[in-house]
Order: sequence, then C-alpha cells, then structure tokens
Amino acid sequence: MASALSTCGLAQYEGNILHTLLSVLLLGEITFHVQAEPQADHTAVADDNVLWEAACSLGVAAAQLQRCLCYKNRSVQQRAEDIWTNLTLPAATQTRDALARAVYQRLFDWLVCSLNSTQCITSQHDSTGGLFIGVLDIFGFEALESN
Repeated sequence: MASALSTCGLAQYEGNILHTLLSVLLLGEITFHVQAEPQADHTAVADDNVLWEAACSLGVAAAQLQRCLCYKNRSVQQRAEDIWTNLTLPAATQTRDALARAVYQRLFDWLVCSLNSTQCITSQHDSTGGLFIGVLDIFGFEALESN
C-alpha cells in the first residue's frame, strides 16, 4: 500500500488512511447489551473497552459516541430542547453499522477523488482526455466459466 500511495503522490496520507480503516474495524467490534434502569429497561449500552478504542480512533469522547449509537435525538422547536430516547438492541446495531459504512464510504470517495486528481493513472482517459479511475462491478461475473 505504501508503494502504491507513494507512486500516486499520496504517501503523506498513509497514516490517516490506515487510521480511518482502523476506526471502521473498531466500530464493527462494538457490542451492545440490555441494561436495566429504573426509567427504561431496553437501553442499549456498548461494551466500554471497544467503545473507548473506537471513540479515540474517531477523535471523539467515548460518552459522545455511546450517546450517538444508543439514543435517538429529537429536536422540539416549540420548546427549544432536545429529547433523547433509548434505542433497542437492533436499532443500536443498525446505527453502528450505518456509521461504519458512512466513514468507509467517505474514505473510499476521498481516495478515488484524490487518485483521479493525480497523474499516476495512465491506462484510462475520460471524455475530456483526462485520466480517471473507474470501478466496474458486474453481478455474477465471478460465476462465468471464463472471465
């Protein structure tokens, strides 16, 4: 990876790319369980150790990440306040997965855009004569007898 990034003039971003990938992987390791509380018995609470590592990797406080993963925020304009409600275990899991996908998607989009803006790609040209990277994913392609 270091060699490829160096060839494309993006070697200075290698640490940031790896750090972002680590964040995505750590988000996927966060688990939830039901914690009984007097007000609500369905609160989804994340495992503290993995949550802390993921939060540090993302550059946010662990309490902020837990609140974002375990609660839904509703703003009430008439009262100028926010109402936080507990998420169920499946909803917290879906929220965690959505965050991981969003972080990964932004990294991927940035990487493709950055690579497209460099002159290291020589095999393809877009309609304006410039260089670009294209991703082609054909469903079922791997099932063909000869590729």
